[in-house]
Amino acid sequence: MLLMCRLETVPELLTTRWFEIRCRTNTRFLSPRTRYSVYIVFLKADICYGFAYVAMEAVVRMVGHELSESCRRYVCFHEAMEWQFLTRKNLVNPERREDGWMEIEIGEFFNEGAFRNNDEIEMSVSETTQRNTKRGLIIQGIEIRPTKKPGNEMP
Repeated sequence: MLLMCRLETVPELLTTRWFEIRCRTNTRFLSPRTRYSVYIVFLKADICYGFAYVAMEAVVRMVGHELSESCRRYVCFHEAMEWQFLTRKNLVNPERREDGWMEIEIGEFFNEGAFRNNDEIEMSVSETTQRNTKRGLIIQGIEIRPTKKPGNEMP
């Protein structure tokens, strides 16, 4: 299978017990008064383990706005069956894209824009409690796209 990637190189997780990806971007690069969805785009290497039955915390939030709404949910990099996580609400499983990569929606946010163009959005996915060995995740990156769901219009 030939996979398309916009980047020349992408990172591959070799071996770790703690998993954490954290990044920020300024909202001035995004359209104002628009709701966005945030996705982590990835593949599994030929040798990939430690992600089955592991729910990782995903958070999308405005930096420095403690009173603003943050989006918190749990994601699973393994194509899990719903019954595996009955105790975990708000769990999001991966979906295969047309280009062969997998993606998980890690959260959403509304970009006020116009009057607040120095705001930053922080996006993170982490699991630091189970300490089981994890290996073989290939991360293409994090994508921010306008939400295609009802409610995309301004609040």
